[in-house]
Amino acid sequence: MIVFGPDANSILQRIEAQLDGVYRLLEIQTRPQIEATLQKLATTKERRKVWILSDGERKTEEIARLSGNAIRTVQVFVQEADRAGLMDTRKRGTPRRRFDVIPADWAPLVDEVEKGLETPPPP
Repeated sequence: MIVFGPDANSILQRIEAQLDGVYRLLEIQTRPQIEATLQKLATTKERRKVWILSDGERKTEEIARLSGNAIRTVQVFVQEADRAGLMDTRKRGTPRRRFDVIPADWAPLVDEVEKGLETPPPP
């Protein structure tokens, strides 16, 4: 049996902060490779929208609706991104980007997606 003392929470918080720092550093160092792989996979505006919307909170069906894709198209892209190591699909039906990387030249598309999130769906 493991017994945690009163300092366990602060120790875990420090470890988490250090791991977060290491993660950020590695992400910065590998960003060019991540972006290059992403550019090869996300070759269309619709696929890029799927990447942007894949936050681990939205279901595949919602991502399809918001991105203007068929569900199967979203599933195929997510499978390809998962095989490339860019997405996490452990939580079935709610894909999540492994890296919070969105190329700078996608900024207008990000704005378009965010506007679409603010607009209520038609009845």
